[in-house]
Amino acid sequence: MREYIPCHTIGTNDFSAEIREKGLEALTIVGILGLMDPPRPESAVTVQGCRKAGIRFLMVTGDSGWTAVAIARQVGIITDHSEPDSLADVTEGMQDMPRGPLPNWWDLTHRKK
Repeated sequence: MREYIPCHTIGTNDFSAEIREKGLEALTIVGILGLMDPPRPESAVTVQGCRKAGIRFLMVTGDSGWTAVAIARQVGIITDHSEPDSLADVTEGMQDMPRGPLPNWWDLTHRKK
């Protein structure tokens, strides 16, 4: 059995880097575990109703990108096979938005034509 005593505090970036550099040497995989936490059944129905109402989705998650895309496809947030927008894509698009206070919703929706 191999013992390793880390130099850095657990949970810090330095600890993570230390483990990547020193703690993963000469290891043997003894097993692999997979876990599935499927979306709630009502999620797809909710997404469908929101889409009918014209609502656009922005999914924020701590999952890996691959997991997030798989879940988004299962519940109907992503409906085609194109690549989803990343945070960089969204923030890049925000640079073109006008600065200053947002217009009043009532004024925008009740303008006389």
